[in-house]
Amino acid sequence: MTGARSPAIECRGLAKAYGDVHALRGLDLAVPTGSIFGLLGPNGAGKTTLLRLLTGLRRPTAGTASIQGEPIGPDTARRIGYLDQDPRFYPWLSGLELLRLSGSLYGLAGSALSAAIDRAIEVAGLAEFVGRRVAGYSGGMRQRLGIAQAVVHDPHVLLLDEPVSSLDPAGRHDVLEVLAKLRRTSTVVVSTHILADVERVCDRVAILDHGELIVESEKDALLERYATPVYEIELSGADEIADRLAVLIRARPWATSLMRTGSHLRIGTSGADGASTELLALLADTRSPVERFERLRVCVSAGEALPAAVAERWAAHMRELGQHVGERNDEDRVGSTDMGNVMQILPGIHPYIAISDDPVPGHSTAFRDQAATPEAHERAFAAAKALALAAIEVLAERDVLERARREFEQRRDAAAGKGRTPA
Repeated sequence: MTGARSPAIECRGLAKAYGDVHALRGLDLAVPTGSIFGLLGPNGAGKTTLLRLLTGLRRPTAGTASIQGEPIGPDTARRIGYLDQDPRFYPWLSGLELLRLSGSLYGLAGSALSAAIDRAIEVAGLAEFVGRRVAGYSGGMRQRLGIAQAVVHDPHVLLLDEPVSSLDPAGRHDVLEVLAKLRRTSTVVVSTHILADVERVCDRVAILDHGELIVESEKDALLERYATPVYEIELSGADEIADRLAVLIRARPWATSLMRTGSHLRIGTSGADGASTELLALLADTRSPVERFERLRVCVSAGEALPAAVAERWAAHMRELGQHVGERNDEDRVGSTDMGNVMQILPGIHPYIAISDDPVPGHSTAFRDQAATPEAHERAFAAAKALALAAIEVLAERDVLERARREFEQRRDAAAGKGRTPA
């Protein structure tokens, strides 16, 4: 058979309004068969609304949607698997009993049900704890169980609503690995507001904002277009060359941050087209002995303020150790915490971040001294690292969304001048 396969999911002019609130506005979207498709956007962008329209749990105000060429209707549930954003399972059942119940609801019985459950357990990595009661499951275990119940009837299309949003970094990593395996058997649509999750597992990405489709493309093309790059340079030889190179790079208008460790430099840029060319020219002009020159993916500019909610969580953990991070205002709330400050305490924990080299006097020393025992220090460091990673990802996503949104608005304004809708 030749030619492109039909889309697994197709939406035409799909819209949903709740009174005066337009949750989804005339969405045109095609999800390729066999892909892991990411829906990226902030809270309130329309991601959950879209997924519920595709399941048939909500009816559109306008437009149409189809799955595998069939309109959404009463039979849709048998052709899809669905994991809600906040799944609630019967806590008195074991994981195995819940999977039996789920499989039976799809008409499976006997040996077919047993084989389906075994397959779902293997896919989700549930074997160790499938016999335990759900009430005792951790967040990561519950999400794995949610994925298992979604795939137990071997659907061709999976709809997963923020499956890793409430998990710690280790739990997210494990669940994302499970999602990557599903590429072999299903088309997977996964919603998230975390850019790093999209980068790890998705083939294509659609960015939604205020119910509108801002952009849709292959993942690599989207990141290349909207994410600002970080460059890593590793030199061999004397430190004087690295010193001179660092001074020259800092003077460039496109250099937003620079971190240097010995002969290793990490440079954050504003995304200017000439940054790569100028960096190579600087290396040639200074006769720098280069061992490695690499362009990484995303740069979060140092010096940006953490979102207030993340700053509050960060400060709460630090106060438990007898520390105070951030300035306090008259209302006794934590003020903005500089990303550069956070990353000075926890250097080098994320491969895509360029870190400001401005010192934060006493912060890292105070952090170590307040953790009286090695065990306490490890626990504190793990908590702080998780919070910093969350902040980094929020800022990275915001940067990409803002760039995509600006371009969409420019296209829309240009199209309005010509009397047509933006492409």
